Amino acid sequence: VKKAAADAAETAAASAAQLAAAVAAKEAELETASAKTLRVETELKKQKLLTSEMRKENKELHQDNTQLQASYSDTLNKVQTVSNEMDDLTQEVKALSEEKVSLEATIDAANEEMADMTLKYEIASEELADLKAEFDEVVTSVEGEAGRVPR
Repeated sequence: VKKAAADAAETAAASAAQLAAAVAAKEAELETASAKTLRVETELKKQKLLTSEMRKENKELHQDNTQLQASYSDTLNKVQTVSNEMDDLTQEVKALSEEKVSLEATIDAANEEMADMTLKYEIASEELADLKAEFDEVVTSVEGEAGRVPR
């Protein structure tokens, strides 16, 4: 009986030692898992912080993009306005150029007419001079026949 009790006590002691070793191993695994969990939680916090910062930066970029689009749209409208004004000015220059050509033609015609009138004036002046000379001859001849002293 003593031997059986001693064997049972030895078996129980061996089982307790195995159980204690298994508990220690499980505690070590738990500690390792706990350390891993802590590292994962720390990394998760870092990732959440980084995500938050990225969202904030993305929001700022979106606002900048919206402002740039508005500025681009405004600039595009100004360019279109200037382009329309240039088209209007081009049409006005074209109309003025056509008017200039017309006025130049009118001036050329007036110059030709003036040249014709100047020529007619010169001819008329010569004819008048000839008539005056004939008149003077007639007056001189008449005065001579009348016995008067010529002028």
